[in-house]
Amino acid sequence: MKHILLIGILAGLGVAVANAGITSLPSIKHHPREAYYAGEMTFDFISVYADPNLSEEQTDEYEMDEDALTAGFGGGIAASYFYTENFGVTTRAYWWDTATVLTSVTASAVYRYPIDKSGFAPYGFVGGGGHFDSEESFGSFHAGVGLEYRLTDRVGVVADYTYTWGENSIDWSLYTLGMRLQF
Repeated sequence: MKHILLIGILAGLGVAVANAGITSLPSIKHHPREAYYAGEMTFDFISVYADPNLSEEQTDEYEMDEDALTAGFGGGIAASYFYTENFGVTTRAYWWDTATVLTSVTASAVYRYPIDKSGFAPYGFVGGGGHFDSEESFGSFHAGVGLEYRLTDRVGVVADYTYTWGENSIDWSLYTLGMRLQF
């Protein structure tokens, strides 16, 4: 199942790159005012790896539970809107394959800092979300940091780390890698 998912994600990224008109990775002079600007909308295709941070007591409890929250890979999508070159909001929907499939929907406030003409833009974010599986749902708060690199003015690669505090006393780390399309 995980191999089929990975192949599907890679195929989707390939189609997105082909539809964006990229035939090779060009050498581009980045201009931050063109690559990152106010009113910018982006759409991401992401792959995720989630790792629950269970206490020793929780680990013992979950070893007996067949529906336990375990580390796993998954995927998702995200959409962002930047009101200024630096400040924006993003919403993300993702899932990961644990003992059961956990689906999450989150919203975040984002601050990014484009670095001159390099095409790089580190960013930080905070927000909250809801998480659902076949038996329960719960809320959370999260914070994270990431880095975007624009391959062209409209296509970028993003990687970030998120720490999530779940209301059910289960926290987890989320590692994300994806392709960003700017509209």
